[in-house]
Amino acid sequence: MGYLHGMYDIISQSPRFERVVFADTSYYKNTLTWEDVDEICRHDTTDALLILSKVVSYDAINKNYFFDSNESYSHSQYKMLSHSKWVLYMPKWESAVGMYESSDTLKVEGFFGPSNLESVLYDACYMSGQSSARKLSPYWKDTPRYFYSAPGSDMRKAARLTMKDQWGEAASIWNKLSEEDNKTVAARASYNIALAYERDD
Repeated sequence: MGYLHGMYDIISQSPRFERVVFADTSYYKNTLTWEDVDEICRHDTTDALLILSKVVSYDAINKNYFFDSNESYSHSQYKMLSHSKWVLYMPKWESAVGMYESSDTLKVEGFFGPSNLESVLYDACYMSGQSSARKLSPYWKDTPRYFYSAPGSDMRKAARLTMKDQWGEAASIWNKLSEEDNKTVAARASYNIALAYERDD
């Protein structure tokens, strides 16, 4: 389930899809028919069905044991090689419109034992699902951005405007400053303009 949860958590936030529904198709025996695909899509009011078609994984764990006067403990290194295949079906056309394959190597290390292995395995599968989703669709990622508020009173004025969410007015000031003879001011104003455009994109 880790693969599916990882995929869902990314594509459900993607602007590419209007509606994403997590559905369990494991109760369908053998191969899904087009009637099955159509039934699932109608039930979930979706246009397409993305299926985890195949997963092949190999994993290994190495342990280093440590002892002190009172107790022993182990440091584990877990490694998983995973290859997954996802297929996107459109019942309207009775066609597979996309096939996406992804290979990942995931490594986890720390002080964990057999009781933690199920959780570690789930996390590794979850990360692999997320990796596949990022290749499949665009997604939003918050990234901090910084802009210049100096030198000069106009740069400070533009910075104050951004604090009031008046980026257009600030960009007008930076646009004028980008033609300044002072190369430092011009370069910083140009950088800020690029940031304003990126923000509006």
